Amino acid sequence: MSGPTAIVSACLLGVPCRHDGRDKRHEETLRALESRGLSIVPICPEVAGGLPIPRSAAFVEHSAATLPDDAAAGRGPLEGIRVIDRGGRDVTAELSRGAEQALEAARRFGATLAVLKQNSPSCGTRAVGGRDGRIAGEGVTARRLREAGLAVRGEDELAALRDDGGQQARRGGTRGAGTPW
Repeated sequence: MSGPTAIVSACLLGVPCRHDGRDKRHEETLRALESRGLSIVPICPEVAGGLPIPRSAAFVEHSAATLPDDAAAGRGPLEGIRVIDRGGRDVTAELSRGAEQALEAARRFGATLAVLKQNSPSCGTRAVGGRDGRIAGEGVTARRLREAGLAVRGEDELAALRDDGGQQARRGGTRGAGTPW
């Protein structure tokens, strides 16, 4: 692939891979990525990790945002997150495998940006589903990709993208006011 590349949640691209067997096609995301000439690598980390379509909805029991500083505590990048489906089954291992598959794809294709489905236990960038509704925090894949150096955004964060010819994507992007990724 030539030019900047983005890993994108497959459901945002119209792939029916969500837990309920449907998609969450997001036209604004597609337009934002296409207008910047980004190559797109679709991935559904939950499916890549071995979960079926359809599957029971899952929620994050412990969110990265609610944990102490993982590095200071000596924990690895995915420790402290547990994901349970509505049937009570722990699906953390599957989501962790999917996160590693997403990271492998990002490295293989040279992606510097990930655009992920907000509120997902895998892909949420600022909020994930918790036992009693949405909670602040990152999903398993969002966290793994961010810690590996990718700029990670939810589909609802693309309005902040600035057309800079992909310069920030090539540098890995940054977070904060006025940044393109």
